[in-house]
Amino acid sequence: MEYQVVLTEQAIHDLVEIYSYILNNLQSKPSADNTLNRLNLAMKGLSVMPKRYRRYAKEPWYNRGLRFLPVGNYSVLYLVDDSKSVVSIIHVVYGKRDLDKVLAD
Repeated sequence: MEYQVVLTEQAIHDLVEIYSYILNNLQSKPSADNTLNRLNLAMKGLSVMPKRYRRYAKEPWYNRGLRFLPVGNYSVLYLVDDSKSVVSIIHVVYGKRDLDKVLAD
């Protein structure tokens, strides 16, 4: 079964911020393009077997089914709705950020 992958407004905002940071602060358009392409490709890959990545171990997120996909230096946080065959990307964050704090905000 194939799932539809959708990005929340927060996830879109995260991707714009990541791209902008690499482009403007690191001043590397090729790196910004490459990072965005790698993230997009990884997220599209969640359309098949999205539950193959582990669940976030802390509550209340574990019981809500939050999962994360590592992509280079980033983590893609997502939820799977089997009844609708939808994967919702809720956040894309730099891997060294405090995920508990990100999720609390």
